[in-house]
Amino acid sequence: LAGTRFVPDPWQAKGLREVFGTLKTDGQRQYTTVYLEIPKKNGKTTMTAGCLLKCLCDEEEYGGEVYSCAAKRDQAGKLFEIMAAMVRGCPALDVFRGVKTRIYDREKRIYVPKLDSYYQALSSDANVEDGINPSAAAVDELHRHRSRDLLDIIEDGMVARDNPLLFILTTAGGDQVGPAWDMHEYALSVFNGTKHDPSFHATIYVAPEGADPGDEEVWKACNPGLVTGAMDIEKVRDSYRK
Repeated sequence: LAGTRFVPDPWQAKGLREVFGTLKTDGQRQYTTVYLEIPKKNGKTTMTAGCLLKCLCDEEEYGGEVYSCAAKRDQAGKLFEIMAAMVRGCPALDVFRGVKTRIYDREKRIYVPKLDSYYQALSSDANVEDGINPSAAAVDELHRHRSRDLLDIIEDGMVARDNPLLFILTTAGGDQVGPAWDMHEYALSVFNGTKHDPSFHATIYVAPEGADPGDEEVWKACNPGLVTGAMDIEKVRDSYRK
């Protein structure tokens, strides 16, 4: 899809409308945390890259700080690579309001001079200190994080912002312990009403308890990309057979 306009799948568009279109009476977003639990290859990273670029360039946030956070440095760079490609492929972002956007590949950093705002990829295996003030951030593959230290630094720093937005992305982990499991359980408690948190937006794609793992309808229920054609069902069939 390189060189083409990014068109969200229906499931993505629904979430984007809710997150960016649900506003409080003061005009700020209702949702400050967006939790997405979904299997791999459904397009969550590409969608999030677009969201972070919107927060970086399209919200009049002067001095904005946008981050993507992962457990390891190479994982942290994946969002940067997609965002950098989007900037280079879009004239309005490449030269933002008449000034060239600067992309630093080695540092995994994007700087927008016109807004004095930047994006930076972070990893929990680096020495990230307190003092950052994110206007937007994405914590990727939360189930890979051994602790929630980096997530806490991000959340604490957002207190200084008027309209912050935090994306928390994960696939299913293998253990019922750790920050990803805690976030999963919190999302379910918001769904069933035992927790009241109008600032928390959650989407979970998961097989129901006791479902047949060989049933292709179950695959489609967990993978919206199979319904839209973004994923190749033949490859999923091959993986299942293996």
